[in-house]
Amino acid sequence: MPNASVRSLSHITSADVPVVRSRLTFVELASTASLPNLLRADISSIIPKDTTKAGSRMETGQYAPIMTINDLAKSDQRGDTVRVDIQHELQGMPTVCCDPLEGREEERTWSSFEMKIGITRHGVRDQCVSQNNLRLGNEAFQLARPLLTRWMDRIKTERVIYQLAGARAHEYNPERQLLPLDGVAFRKAMINCLEAPSYCRHYYGGDATDFDGQYGDKLEKDDRFTLDTVTRFIAGMDESAHPLLPIKFGESGITAKYLMLLTPAQWADFRASADGKWYAQLQAFAAKAGAECGNHPAFSGDCLLWDGVLMRKYTMPVRFKPGHALLVSNDDDCASTHEARLAANADFCVDRAIILGGAALAEAFGSVQDAENKTFGKTNFAFWSGTFDGGEGRRVHIKALDGEKKIRFASRMGRVYDHGVAVLDTAVSCNSGKSC
Repeated sequence: MPNASVRSLSHITSADVPVVRSRLTFVELASTASLPNLLRADISSIIPKDTTKAGSRMETGQYAPIMTINDLAKSDQRGDTVRVDIQHELQGMPTVCCDPLEGREEERTWSSFEMKIGITRHGVRDQCVSQNNLRLGNEAFQLARPLLTRWMDRIKTERVIYQLAGARAHEYNPERQLLPLDGVAFRKAMINCLEAPSYCRHYYGGDATDFDGQYGDKLEKDDRFTLDTVTRFIAGMDESAHPLLPIKFGESGITAKYLMLLTPAQWADFRASADGKWYAQLQAFAAKAGAECGNHPAFSGDCLLWDGVLMRKYTMPVRFKPGHALLVSNDDDCASTHEARLAANADFCVDRAIILGGAALAEAFGSVQDAENKTFGKTNFAFWSGTFDGGEGRRVHIKALDGEKKIRFASRMGRVYDHGVAVLDTAVSCNSGKSC
């Protein structure tokens, strides 16, 4: 008997047409939580806000890895540049006994950081409404907005990762990543230029002290990610004159030293190392800390905790391949750079872990408007929809006016530091598994 739902195809039996019309249409979603959502504090006050007047511009305060700044989203603000200032701590000698203080006061000093915002747009269209309604149903095009929202989240995630890592690197999977490896298109999409990690924020696995051996011991195949690597990093950071700010989680304000984002290959290296015997214990430490701070999203999924450092994966690895070049900062005050290169005959790649403290990256939003100066929304993004081709086609656009950039300041002595982020490069296998 012919299928009643396909009367126009009455000469074909239902067995000949396994699927006549889709009644279930869904949007592909990521298997893990959005990285920016884990790092900013716009999820029901998961990180305490800075309540001081001096910090009122920073929606998430200085203890969130991502600071959100909405100055340019206000109707009375104009421009495409945001400035963040930091005041240096006092370092002067004391005045004691009866020595006069007048004339010996310490001069107040500060440093500034600037970033730009720009327009990001994308759109989706349905070329033939009538035909597609027959196949997918009248409500199918309502998924256009979730598709665009997911796209905007993906491109923002990539921008955040590359800004924090200070490099785009050489790994590219067209099924996963949106931004190209290099070129004008990449630089325009990033809005703010990338800056290589400052010298004092660049660490290496094993006993390596330099990427390619130009100014120290170069990375070798055996310089993998281990628990000893984390311990040595913590010791070095604790002795630093400018350590990363801690991160505060939850309303209780429980503090973690840092959040370390590892590539899947680095994670696998740890489990395979001799230190991997600690894996279950480190998971238990993370679970306990997560429960104590109200099950903060940063503690969800597979994560580890060691000496106050929370470790979890990020799944778009910043990976440097043999024969390719990258920029590495010199040991000077202005963070000048030189070109480093992994040997073309090297039988390993280098993955970059990202270590975050407070105020690592700034994201800023402007007021989204159209050509007639009508404000679509104060912050974040806005949608526009319309028809074309005599009403036979439909389209939806998404528009955002925002930008992201890694925060860096000059210290009181004039040396440039990445303020809230460090990186850790370790060797990994170039053939760690399928990535399709």
